[in-house]
Amino acid sequence: MTTLREDVWYRGNATTLIRHGRADNVEDGFQHRVTKPLATGGSRNVGPRVGLDPADFTVVNSDMDITSANAHYDHLWVNGHLEVHAAGVTIDDLVVRTPYTTTARNGLYVVSGSAAITFADIGVQAGAETYNQTTGVRGRNFTLKRSHVHGFIDATMPYGASPSDYAIYEDCVLECGPHYANPPDTSHTDGSHSDACQCEGNVSLSITGCSLFGGYTSCLLLTNNVAGGYGYAVAEDNWLDKYESVMGAFLNISAADVNGLSMKRNRVSRGTVSGRIVVSATNKVATSFGMVGTTGNCTGWTPGADCNVFEDNGAPVYPQ
Repeated sequence: MTTLREDVWYRGNATTLIRHGRADNVEDGFQHRVTKPLATGGSRNVGPRVGLDPADFTVVNSDMDITSANAHYDHLWVNGHLEVHAAGVTIDDLVVRTPYTTTARNGLYVVSGSAAITFADIGVQAGAETYNQTTGVRGRNFTLKRSHVHGFIDATMPYGASPSDYAIYEDCVLECGPHYANPPDTSHTDGSHSDACQCEGNVSLSITGCSLFGGYTSCLLLTNNVAGGYGYAVAEDNWLDKYESVMGAFLNISAADVNGLSMKRNRVSRGTVSGRIVVSATNKVATSFGMVGTTGNCTGWTPGADCNVFEDNGAPVYPQ
């Protein structure tokens, strides 16, 4: 198989390069933090570079555990749940399709060790969508690039054992699933809470250049559900959109304190929640949001050069 480079997509196993679906033998021109990640259509620029034909992959028709350190997988398709239990794992061009489940399961779960995944498509098998498809990508100490996560209640849920653990997302489409009422979903009094990314805490988080599609609650939710603070929490140069305008926010910081907080230059869509950036952290400062001001409660802040803006006209979005 032809050696794969991150800036080049290949058609089939091999010979012709594609740029946004065109066999024109040029690199795809994707620029980190500049090019908007897109998951469907002729402008698709995330997911496996060979498309979604199982004939181009090594197919595993079961759950799969990776337990060998420094293992590398190239063009892997898992019809099941994938777990990583080893350090230094790398996977290029990955498809995960989770089957129907009656218990809460994850698509890709980095339980221990570490992993670097590029050009992945992680979703649910057709007809298997239920509220038990809880999380597309879960765990800690992983990097996810140029990937599409979809069909799960939460697209991704990072958490750590200490703030030195990390979860890094670059140039991905993180797309949460539908809201399920209560019943059947009794996880909350109002049913499922669907987020593009719900970070549980005790970890360092970086999300840059991604498209986040939030559902019933938020695009990005930072909590302290796992004891321990954040080494850093960076969400910069993303595109934020919400399917439902029921509750929540585009950026929702419900954690008491978040160290190393930087939420700047995000492009926010409009809706009845009208670009809400809700901040409950007690140690917030204006510069963390690209704003100018001296108070710690968002009062009197004015937009700076790195503030978050509405995608349609570039008007500033004010934290509240």
